[in-house]
Amino acid sequence: MTTADIVVVGSLLVEHIFFIDRLPDLGESFPATRYVIGPGGKGANAAIATSRACHNNPDKADTATGEPGVDVKVRMIGAIGDDGEGKYMLKALSDSQVESSGIRVEKEENTGKAFIMVEETDESRDNRLIYTLGANSVISPYDFKTADTLSNAGAPPDLIISQLEVDMKAVERILETAGKANIKVLLNAAPANNILTKLYRNLTHLVVNESEAAILSGFDLADIKSENFEEIAKMFLGYGVENFILTLGKGGAFYANSEGSDLIKAFEVESVDPTGAGDTFVGAYAAEYVRMQKAQEFWDIAKAVKRANAAGALAVTKAGGQTGIPWANEIDDFMAAALVDAPVTAGAEV
Repeated sequence: MTTADIVVVGSLLVEHIFFIDRLPDLGESFPATRYVIGPGGKGANAAIATSRACHNNPDKADTATGEPGVDVKVRMIGAIGDDGEGKYMLKALSDSQVESSGIRVEKEENTGKAFIMVEETDESRDNRLIYTLGANSVISPYDFKTADTLSNAGAPPDLIISQLEVDMKAVERILETAGKANIKVLLNAAPANNILTKLYRNLTHLVVNESEAAILSGFDLADIKSENFEEIAKMFLGYGVENFILTLGKGGAFYANSEGSDLIKAFEVESVDPTGAGDTFVGAYAAEYVRMQKAQEFWDIAKAVKRANAAGALAVTKAGGQTGIPWANEIDDFMAAALVDAPVTAGAEV
């Protein structure tokens, strides 16, 4: 079997999720209808989403549709505190077959935390999120001076995935180092922040949602609409990005590269919690890209986006950034059922 390696560099956070009927007013104490704690962080979410998209659910082996023909190993680089929540994060990664030797344990820092409010009366299940980086803040540019820091036993990965929930300068150093070593990179530019324009040429994939696209492109958020998608995409492709993807939640996802562009419709599901849906999209898309590359198949970006849409849709059906992340056979089953049941409207934007 062909093997592949994906490295995810990013944040690890424990999520505390409060489901509420409405946002409390200033100075008001307001009860949550329920509370859920779970593993999260955009980096850990993407690592788990990528790994699960490459493997069948070990708890549902009897329903497996067959493992993909490429054995993808996912390795996480990040930092946790020397505490119970850090151990909790390591177990979550292990349970999803993510290798964690690249995670530093910081004795002077706590594991990062996120506090999320989800409005249950809102049909879209809108959420509000605040977080504290904790140990994630120790990740610095000095950690990525050479490609060896991103490699496994000297072998460079087939793809690096990163987001912007760790130090910005560290991410920029990753892009510089990967570019010099000809390592392919997927950047999910979230939370949105402008990177050096010259670094876009080191991106094989740029994934953004509407608000992130607005900040990075300079467009007003109100102008991130279908008639402008091509113009926005051409801007980033002109900077050197190979594949541009704009996730649109219920509107699906728009893609563009040198071969063309299109809008891929979303899948219809009942949304419970959108937290982590965008990270799930990234993981499934990355897994499909690497699988095609290693299998020496034609790069079918539309197929990868459609599968990522399916994974993102499944992710919103359960509470928590990682709880709803689907495995490969679950994505297969969902897409097969969708072909029978018909079209369309939910996806990944968060």
